[in-house]
Amino acid sequence: MTEVDYQGAVALFASGQAGFHWNGEWEVSSFLTAKTPFSMARFPSVFGDRAVVEADAHTLRVAAPARPEWRCRAAAYRFVASCSRTA
Repeated sequence: MTEVDYQGAVALFASGQAGFHWNGEWEVSSFLTAKTPFSMARFPSVFGDRAVVEADAHTLRVAAPARPEWRCRAAAYRFVASCSRTA
């Protein structure tokens, strides 16, 4: 399966059919209710040690280094765009 909607992604992870789910703390209760074994980790910095990534329920902010390599920035933007596509 290459594309799934929000509810489908939660259901796939909760049922153990997905090994990775990128979401926020608002879904923790869903996975606890489903008795899904899971752990949480911070999302890594996109640009390495010089910048940070911060996200919440409505935004994804990618901090830009002072002198970015254009290929790195383009790759980061493509990644963010691919995460926001809807079916």
